[in-house]
Amino acid sequence: MARFNRTKREDIGLAPDTLLYRGKERTHSTDFSLIQYNSSDLQESDLNNLNQYTTKESYNSWLNINGVHEAELMRLIGKKFDLIPSVVGDIMNTHARPRIQNIKGALYVSLKMLRFEENINEVFSENLVLILKENELITFQELKGDVFESVRLRIRNEKSKIRTESAHYLFIALLDVVIDNYNFIISRIGDKIDTIDEQLLDRVPVNPEEDIYSLKSEIIYMNRAIKPCKEMLNILAKKDVTSDQVKEGTLDLINNINHASDALESYRELLSEQLNYTQTIANNELNQTMKFLTVFSVIFIPLTFIAGIYGTNFSHIPELELANGYYYMWGLMIIIAILMIYYFKRKKWL
Repeated sequence: MARFNRTKREDIGLAPDTLLYRGKERTHSTDFSLIQYNSSDLQESDLNNLNQYTTKESYNSWLNINGVHEAELMRLIGKKFDLIPSVVGDIMNTHARPRIQNIKGALYVSLKMLRFEENINEVFSENLVLILKENELITFQELKGDVFESVRLRIRNEKSKIRTESAHYLFIALLDVVIDNYNFIISRIGDKIDTIDEQLLDRVPVNPEEDIYSLKSEIIYMNRAIKPCKEMLNILAKKDVTSDQVKEGTLDLINNINHASDALESYRELLSEQLNYTQTIANNELNQTMKFLTVFSVIFIPLTFIAGIYGTNFSHIPELELANGYYYMWGLMIIIAILMIYYFKRKKWL
């Protein structure tokens, strides 16, 4: 499957701090969006370059960077935010497994952000990196567009709790949206599985095998993102360097992702049962067809036997001399056929 990452030959043996973009280039340029806020003020802007970015005292800053494919620009970003080269290399490796680590007083978290593409009926995965400092949050995405619009709306609402909290609260809010979106996508897949289930129970004349295999593929694809994220959150909840606010919020996130993981496992089992059921139905239909053909053949075996005897070329066959021998033979054959059909019906084979 093309969506599952494959190691390229040129990636073998590279140093961890090599600034090489590993992934499919999804945008031609890198852009920066900045939101700075406190309880009484909000400022949003799109930046043309990094030199325009500065933090403000008593403000929370959220800098979102779309596009991580330009090695030289990523080197400058790493220098500006005091990121070691190996961390910058990890940001550029979009196939990296979700992880968490401390880097010079900042918290580094990476995970997969999933979206459901309606037009192609597939789950789309994008690597997301969050770097949390005291009142500063930096996020890296592969391309423009995300699932964070609800968080932006909350920030724009002056009465929202997020405006009075630190960047740590924003950090948890973003993770919460990502995981809520996991559950949303799983519910969409669940709707499709329920539809297949109803069709099978109602014996609707469809061939769902292709849909079942497609949905199983989507579940496996999602599990590759959700399972490591679940492990990462369990580590985050135990980290001593994180704030109490992050730890408390992480416990809620763990409950949400456990729900997603359990639902995913249940749907995978249900799809396996559906596939077994469709195969059972197909086998039963084949058995019914074979039973009918067998009964049909058995009925004609004695009739063929009688016809074969009286179709031989011997000169002296006593019954050939009977005046109504032909009609007797037909009568016998019809009686035998009727008796056999009656017998098979009694046995419910017909």
